[in-house]
Amino acid sequence: MAKAPSSGDIVIGGINLSTINYTYVFYVLFSIVLVAGGTFALYSSANLGRTVIYAIGVSLIMLFFGMRWFGNVPSTSKLWPPTINMCPDYLTYVRGTNTSGCVDTLGVSTNGGLGKINSSELAAPPITKVFGGATPYTSASIMGTPAVAGVAAVQASGESGTSSYVPAIRAVTAAAAVPATAETVKAICDACKSNGLTWEGVWDGDTCLALNRFTETLKMKVASGCPA
Repeated sequence: MAKAPSSGDIVIGGINLSTINYTYVFYVLFSIVLVAGGTFALYSSANLGRTVIYAIGVSLIMLFFGMRWFGNVPSTSKLWPPTINMCPDYLTYVRGTNTSGCVDTLGVSTNGGLGKINSSELAAPPITKVFGGATPYTSASIMGTPAVAGVAAVQASGESGTSSYVPAIRAVTAAAAVPATAETVKAICDACKSNGLTWEGVWDGDTCLALNRFTETLKMKVASGCPA
C-alpha cells in the first residue's frame, strides 16, 4: 500500500516525488546505459558472440547487485536481533496452574530483584517469582499479539486406530489484537533493570534497546503505508 501524500509533498502524474528512492532510479538508468551502450558498441564491431555474452553477463551482474542493494526498499529492517526471545536471558517460560510467565530457575538476577524459583514451585509459580508479577511480561508484550479467532470445541469421533478417527479439539476463545505500546516497552526495560536482568535486543543493562526497536518498527510501518 502506497503512502498517502501529505501537505508539502510534490505529486506529478500520481507519483509522490518525496517517496522516490533517487539512488535506485540512478542505478537503473546507469544499468540501462551500461548494458545498451556496451551491447551497441560490440554489435557494431560485428562480434555477435561477444555481444550476446556481454549483454547477458552485465545484465545478470547489475540485477544481482540491484537486488542486493535495493531489493528490500523501503522495508529494509536493520533491527537486531531479528527476533526476540520469549523471556529475558536465561529465564524459562512455564505454564502453571495459577499463572504462566518467565521464571528464574538458575538464579541469574544480579541484585536478587527476581527470586530464584524452586522446582517444587514450577507447577504453580508464586506471582512474586514471575517476571512482571501479576502482569507477566514476555516477548509478546514487546512485539504485540495478533487477533485470535474463536473455535468451538469438537468432540472426538470414530474409533481409535481407524482412518476415520477424529481427535477432540479444545475450544479456543476469541481475542482481539493487542498492539505494543511505548509505555509497555519502557515498563519492561524498567522491570529488567530493577530485577537485575538482561534481555538480548531489549535491555543490555544500560540501554532500552526495545524502545529504539519499537520506534524503528513504527517507522517501517509508516514507510510501507500500514497502520501504526
